[in-house]
Amino acid sequence: MVRVPDPLRSYTERQAVVEADGDTVGAVIADLDRRFPGIRFRMVDEQNEIRSHMKVFVNEEPVRDLATPVAGCHPAGAVRPDGHIAYDEPPPPREEDVEDRPGFFFVHGHWVRDPDRWRWREGHYDPVRPGYTYAEGRWERHGIRYHWRSGSWLARRS
Repeated sequence: MVRVPDPLRSYTERQAVVEADGDTVGAVIADLDRRFPGIRFRMVDEQNEIRSHMKVFVNEEPVRDLATPVAGCHPAGAVRPDGHIAYDEPPPPREEDVEDRPGFFFVHGHWVRDPDRWRWREGHYDPVRPGYTYAEGRWERHGIRYHWRSGSWLARRS
């Protein structure tokens, strides 16, 4: 079982949990790429290393080596790639000047956790999508960690 973070769910048809086989993290990622083409490139660089911004966990322990074994992995602590995770609370959001732009929606900025500091990512305008509403991204606390849940466009229910 692989838990998929929001930024990678466009590859998994929005599935948060998917199945993948393999004895190592690298083999699991290769199987993911077989099932969901293109996902490996988002996780592993050209030097065959986990991308620096990507966090991968096995049994809730962070790993950086594709050769890390996953045999005996407890289902609740399965392989989990994550694009944004922090152990300290993010600062409060910044105030942003938002102009009215017909046909566009302002996606608010948010804090991003670099290895040694918090960095503000500015907001931006997205074209409005008829029939959809935007759910803003947010940091959520899970135990001792904070996880970034990316914003996304959601179909309006009739």
